[in-house]
Amino acid sequence: MAAEYNLPLSPITNSVVSPTDTDDPSGMLMRRLKDSFGEYERLIIASRTKAALGAKRRRGERISRFAPYGCGFSVDGTTVEPSPSEQDTLRDIRERRAAGCTLQAIADELNRTGSRTRAGSLWRFEYIRSALRDVA
Repeated sequence: MAAEYNLPLSPITNSVVSPTDTDDPSGMLMRRLKDSFGEYERLIIASRTKAALGAKRRRGERISRFAPYGCGFSVDGTTVEPSPSEQDTLRDIRERRAAGCTLQAIADELNRTGSRTRAGSLWRFEYIRSALRDVA
């Protein structure tokens, strides 16, 4: 359309990989405005996504491929429900943490008693931390 009316193409619309003419004040202003609106849009999208995931979490709906430790997915696969065996282990983890045990001490005790993670592996302090943090 610019060629049709004999208008010069704006250098501001060039991509990031090709340099633009931003030495003049109007070029600098346009680049900063574009960057600001892009940042604003990313922040709005992140905020909406966080709110939507929080709403699903409060309703007990599935938000991930993996259920948080202590829970499993319902038969239809859309809602999260407590897993009795994992809830017992999680209760034990919470009690030991409230008693002042370190994450590593909790993992060592669970391993000593024969308890295993959902995947069947030995407990590590990272798994304990994750189980405490991700409780639904």
